[in-house]
Amino acid sequence: MFLLLDFHAEMHDRHLISTYSVKGYETLNPEFVDYLNNSVEVTPYDCPLVLNIIGNCLSQEDKETIKEIIRDDFAYHLGMVERKEKKHARIFVFMFLGLALSGLLLWFTKALAEEPRELLFIPFWFMGETLCDYIFLTERDVEQLYSEIEKDVKETITEEDLGE
Repeated sequence: MFLLLDFHAEMHDRHLISTYSVKGYETLNPEFVDYLNNSVEVTPYDCPLVLNIIGNCLSQEDKETIKEIIRDDFAYHLGMVERKEKKHARIFVFMFLGLALSGLLLWFTKALAEEPRELLFIPFWFMGETLCDYIFLTERDVEQLYSEIEKDVKETITEEDLGE
């Protein structure tokens, strides 16, 4: 996906740059960021996202600043996503190796009494459960489950209020 900016010749009443920004360290208006994120989510990957920014009061410097801020903001968010992905990959590898190591220790310690061997089951099950969560249950799935639970609770409360 790529972004095309088109500047028109009439003034628009919404501000793109946050009013709390300092010159040289500008940030986007949070409402505009939400608009961009929503637009990006519904735009097909192979189609460009075209923004028509309306404003005749914008100098060429302002236009370049807006382009730079948008590019920097998306680059920052992309960097945060990549950072999370690397973190999850490290956790996945650590859990996989830990599960394999604790499984081997359990297999080699079959001859030990139950008490010391039980201590090896704790990391085995912990790492196995965490690994299964990473394989089968994504963060988006967890958020969706919580939102469905919250929706059901709100519906139940509403039904109880209507029943009284």
